[in-house]
Amino acid sequence: MSKSKPPYLLFSDVHFHNWSAFSNVGEDKINSRLKYTIEELDRAYTALREAGGTLAVCAGDLFHVRGKLAPSVINPVRSFFREQDLLDMETVILSGNHDLESEDADELTSSVSIISSDSTVAINDACQVSDKPTIYMIPWRSNLDALREEIKVLNEEIKTEDMCDLIIHAPMNEVLINIPNIGLNANEFDGMNFNRVFAGHYHNHKQLSDKVYSCGALGHQTWNDPGTKAGWSLVYADKVEFIASKMPQFMRVPINTPDDNMSECKGHFICADIEDPTPEGIIVLRERVLSFGAAGVTIRTLVGKKGSTREGGETVSAVDSLSESITKFATDKHSKKVAVVCARILKEAEKE
Repeated sequence: MSKSKPPYLLFSDVHFHNWSAFSNVGEDKINSRLKYTIEELDRAYTALREAGGTLAVCAGDLFHVRGKLAPSVINPVRSFFREQDLLDMETVILSGNHDLESEDADELTSSVSIISSDSTVAINDACQVSDKPTIYMIPWRSNLDALREEIKVLNEEIKTEDMCDLIIHAPMNEVLINIPNIGLNANEFDGMNFNRVFAGHYHNHKQLSDKVYSCGALGHQTWNDPGTKAGWSLVYADKVEFIASKMPQFMRVPINTPDDNMSECKGHFICADIEDPTPEGIIVLRERVLSFGAAGVTIRTLVGKKGSTREGGETVSAVDSLSESITKFATDKHSKKVAVVCARILKEAEKE
């Protein structure tokens, strides 16, 4: 019985960044959420090595801020990939829209070029990047019709007996709710010679057809991500094995969620709703969520006619974020009693 070929690692939308929400900087001076991301990627590379593979592929958006990178982000990331080089791992990184200073991928304007080495390669043009297995890649294109033409050209180069994958960074329809279907459709790849098609860009892992996948992000990053599947995949010749991320997720807790369901908060970033809040009520809710092991908490206060409509008709007061900030600051720096007094003063000022 022949031994199956080892997989390659596929990940996307890493968005390395010095995130401010729910983060801190320790003695090593590295942003805590940047460290979470590096640790999750290290977990993925470790799984690849254990499976006998040596090729890792990023489907775009390695970095977050377009056209501007902090050294405190670049240096830890570059160190990580240098470590993978020393472990004889080969990495291929597609330039996504967040990696670019320009509208379309170009070596000069791609931040991925900063970490290029003999074993870590930035892809800024449509090309074949591997023959074991056969992988074609196309970086970010702002014009979808131009992307479609490049896909057709690559498809014509493939022999029908080849088993090859195509990896792109582009919007795919039917991946995210509340996003208009203005991207590529999975059925556009019907009849093409690609064995499978993987698309980075939208932060939700989803199989769209028998051969088309949205990669999803390596982990949750903002309040746009609750409910999405984040992680990475080991891609074999005959299957795609998705592994869920262990990074803290962004999760929403509706009003009056029973304690039986609060255990899901442990280790995650939580947005908890409270209706017609009082300063005392905000403090109690925050402490309740934290008692279940949340990694961070933000309180979304829902009030009556004074608020402005947001998210499905719910209303949010204009001073809620200020109230939350004052409450947290006073609690952390002084005491709960001081926080209550500060919140009452703000509430009185709001009435005037």
